[in-house]
Amino acid sequence: LRQHGRASGVDVQAVLRGGTLWCRRSEDGTFECEDLPASTRLDAFRLFHSGVPDETTGDMVSSVRALRDRDLVRVREAFATIEAATRDGHAALVGSDAAALVAIVRRAEAALETLGVVPEGVRASIRAIEAEGGAAKISGAGGRSGAGAGLVLVVHPDPAWHARFTPPAGWTAHNVRLGAEGLRMEVAA
Repeated sequence: LRQHGRASGVDVQAVLRGGTLWCRRSEDGTFECEDLPASTRLDAFRLFHSGVPDETTGDMVSSVRALRDRDLVRVREAFATIEAATRDGHAALVGSDAAALVAIVRRAEAALETLGVVPEGVRASIRAIEAEGGAAKISGAGGRSGAGAGLVLVVHPDPAWHARFTPPAGWTAHNVRLGAEGLRMEVAA
């Protein structure tokens, strides 16, 4: 909340519930999450830290807000593209269609670049991943300058590609199990 003014609630739900969630705000403003099937192709994804962005989340939210004030059409189109990619990604995950995820992630990343939240060095690394048949997008607020944009999601439908993938200089792998169990409270008997 302190970073961007209004938390979505997704992070809290993900930690508490675990698994793979599809979260959205309904027309009446209610926050809803549904569990996706465990059969989703999470093996197509890897997470990397690209480096600490020069800007804070609050700076980036303010930057996008300022862009919206200058160029409402551009921001609306980018948000519409991201929303459509999110819906298509949901369908691809539910259908276990890892190959479709590459084009979907590329569309979302292109829209994020339109918003000015991906620094040049990270864009160059993403283009290199795309040249190898994969895709990548920032996940979080991103940055405008510097070498890092925080978390980057990398997708490739071939698990063997991930095994031989060498991350760009300055990127570190997050060795996490996507779709892991949520928070548990254990009480000693």
